[in-house]
Amino acid sequence: VAVLQPNLYMLTAYESNEASGRVTMFQRIQDLLKSLEAGAYRYVILQLPPISETSAALTIGRHLTGILLVLEADRDRKEQAERAVEMLRASGVRVLGSVLNKRKPVAGQVA
Repeated sequence: VAVLQPNLYMLTAYESNEASGRVTMFQRIQDLLKSLEAGAYRYVILQLPPISETSAALTIGRHLTGILLVLEADRDRKEQAERAVEMLRASGVRVLGSVLNKRKPVAGQVA
């Protein structure tokens, strides 16, 4: 666990491509979330891999309060975002909202 600043911690992980590794990873994440919820943490934020048909976000997301969908300006398209939201909701994941990241300001517009 890395301390990024006071009261902000980061725990890194990786996604396994092996089915047995995925099952173990999901169980470990569920156990970790339960212990964090019972502890002194007000918010627990997970960064999950991009959403696809086999994405960890679809499995793990069901055990979270909700998901914020992060979209990259000039890369992610509206149709992709709509499809991701459909897949999340179909998997029983609560979508809290979205964040547009890496947007370049345009002259004359308020950022």
